[in-house]
Amino acid sequence: MNEIELIRHQLATEREHACATARACAAALERTAGDAPCGAAALADLCQASIAFLAATLSSFEERDLRLVALARARLRTEDPARRALEEVLARPAGNRELLEQLATAGASTTLGQGDTALASWRQIADSLDTAWRARREALEDLFAPHARVADWRTVGGIDADSILAERRRYAQLCAQLPAVRRPATLATGA
Repeated sequence: MNEIELIRHQLATEREHACATARACAAALERTAGDAPCGAAALADLCQASIAFLAATLSSFEERDLRLVALARARLRTEDPARRALEEVLARPAGNRELLEQLATAGASTTLGQGDTALASWRQIADSLDTAWRARREALEDLFAPHARVADWRTVGGIDADSILAERRRYAQLCAQLPAVRRPATLATGA
């Protein structure tokens, strides 16, 4: 596997981990809806850990988007179709910042014990990540790939051995919390 393939693989892994995290949190909330509050603390901890994981992941992707825009502005004229296509994809819904705002809402409803609101928020986040956000990420990568050199992938991706290990460690820590709320199959594999 060459360096570009490694970077792209890590980006795909991070996308999948984000989607699996949101699905797992929504599933845990759904399973405990109507249950006695005995598991409420573990569930709240899981939701907060999911928020922290997703916030870190979405922030990383936002930083990548900013580096991509800077690279495009440096290389492409305003009227260049590739630059316009990039700007159109970046303007799509389910951007990183938008999802970070949704996470804040989910966190507040979870903290306040608003089970139905929290569940609805997490379902919306999971759906947005699985559909619009994933499509947006893949479209950006598809626009970038044909014109990017290895150095561009390094710059925009911001991925190195340390960042890969840090992401894996955060994900493993999150997965370790799941037994307290009956581990969902979406995170059981730990891909």
